[in-house]
Amino acid sequence: MQRGRNYVGLCPFHKEKTPSFNVSEERNLFKCFGCGRSGDSIAFIQEHLHLDFVEAVRHIATSLGISIPENVSAEEVANAGKREAVLKVLAEAVEFYHGVLYSSDGAPAQNFYKIRNLLPETIEQFSLGASPAAWDIATTYMQQHGFTVDLLVEAGISVQNEDGRVYDRFRGRAMFPIRDHLGRAVGFSGRTLSADPTTAKYINSPQSIVFDKGRILYGLDKARKPIAERGMALLVEGQVDVIAMHQAGFTHCVATSGTAVTPDHVRMIKKYAGTMVLVYDADDAGRKAMQRAIGLALPEGMHVRCATLPTGADPDSFLREHGNKKMEDLIDNAPSWMHYLVEFYASNTVSDNPVQQGRVLRSLLTLIRSIPDALQHPFHVRELAGLFHLPEETLLAELAGTKQPEKPMQQPQTARTPRSPVPTAGKPQPPEILPAERALLTAALTIENGLTDLLNAFNCTDETFISPMAQAVYRRIVVCSDDYPDFRQHLRESAITNSAEDKIIQSILSATGEPSSKWSSFDVDIPEKETARFLRDAIGTMQVYKIDAEIRALKEQTTVAQTESDRKVILHSISKLLQQRFEIITAIQNNTGSALWPDADSASVS
Repeated sequence: MQRGRNYVGLCPFHKEKTPSFNVSEERNLFKCFGCGRSGDSIAFIQEHLHLDFVEAVRHIATSLGISIPENVSAEEVANAGKREAVLKVLAEAVEFYHGVLYSSDGAPAQNFYKIRNLLPETIEQFSLGASPAAWDIATTYMQQHGFTVDLLVEAGISVQNEDGRVYDRFRGRAMFPIRDHLGRAVGFSGRTLSADPTTAKYINSPQSIVFDKGRILYGLDKARKPIAERGMALLVEGQVDVIAMHQAGFTHCVATSGTAVTPDHVRMIKKYAGTMVLVYDADDAGRKAMQRAIGLALPEGMHVRCATLPTGADPDSFLREHGNKKMEDLIDNAPSWMHYLVEFYASNTVSDNPVQQGRVLRSLLTLIRSIPDALQHPFHVRELAGLFHLPEETLLAELAGTKQPEKPMQQPQTARTPRSPVPTAGKPQPPEILPAERALLTAALTIENGLTDLLNAFNCTDETFISPMAQAVYRRIVVCSDDYPDFRQHLRESAITNSAEDKIIQSILSATGEPSSKWSSFDVDIPEKETARFLRDAIGTMQVYKIDAEIRALKEQTTVAQTESDRKVILHSISKLLQQRFEIITAIQNNTGSALWPDADSASVS
């Protein structure tokens, strides 16, 4: 309402009953005298929609029908046009699949949603749908509405084979539209309704100009305001879990879309809240995902808690069996990441082995050191000391010499395999892709279960690699493996560009499934049963490269150190790194357990 020259109303940024939010139209300013937020119209859009400055300006310009001139290339203009066209295809597809749900073709999907107790209003809220079981109904419908085959393939609605035949990507599935943080449909996840065990449970839209699953959180368009209001996000593993949680009132819940948690996912959550509660399945995959998320969230300054579900349960089934109050209690009583990890290791008999205890402690200290706010470190050390009944001074001294690796929570694995190459000392000039990186890519592309071992046994992500090119190629392989059962054949046939990534992939695959000749530089044979050992040693080799880079950087610091005390600290760090380097190389050369992972002596890869 208007009060004098200003407008007054309830503040959108905090809950209140008496209006304290003031807007001055003349001065283009807002001010809340309750929570203190203030600024101009752009700042309001940034705060209210959680956008950065550029996004906010574009949002305002678009709403006013204003075109913002830019110095952009012809390629960028073309991509912008393609992006808008793909978004229109996906928006139309949402309506189509939602309509199918209420036809005879949608009966199996309706039954699927009914079994999961999803209410009609929930189905409408998330625009849930169904895809016909026939081959090309969606494709034909979309073509009749003016969309070309090329555009349908680009949007991931249709697939075109070598013979030029075009058919629906999603057939006979329950359809979950995936939206970005602004609520725009950017892809789909289709859940099978078939009892055939050979049918993939989920099929997701392929990576596209609008869909990057490493940067999309399912449900964020609906959850971002509740997350900001609560200062906390719930992270679960699947779309059905998110929908069930929202229906139960846990509207601050999101999930990844067909991929593990990435640093970008964590940063997206951090824009809205500083606390993340992980509510993952209680199986092995859920525990590994929990550990990975912890290792990514702590370096971003996030507070992490871990809600442990009963064995065999997921959030959706837990809510149906136990109800909202039990879920609320589970979340409210979720322990800190440290208590969760200590309990996890204790349940795996680590508490009975002093050697294993030492390795676990170093892993936990590494995580503590990854936290950006150094003032938190002594408090976490105090907590850790209490859990292990050790003097704080002992852990603080160890913390001072604990280095922070690229992947602090690497999973323990060992197996008997051939040797990996060990880099020599000095200052090498790395090629576009290092030999060890090419070895891992070759294993992923040419060895049966090679990619499965990398993903599941070693938690290998793009961050495991060193060179940007190897990271990009590995991402391409993983994304393709999610979309195509025979991803190697698809990669072999789909090199439609002459990019550097394609050249590397094709050079590996051109050897008709055999390891590339580059492996000969490793001076090893690769027996099928010893793949796991080879993968472990290749990852260890890359760790040595990283250690060498750290040592070189520290040596440069010694030349500018101000005091003798500073130089001693640096030399101590170099000494620790050299010791770790020696242990890794010795483990590789002697085929013994590696210092890279806790429990390395007792774990194995099958």
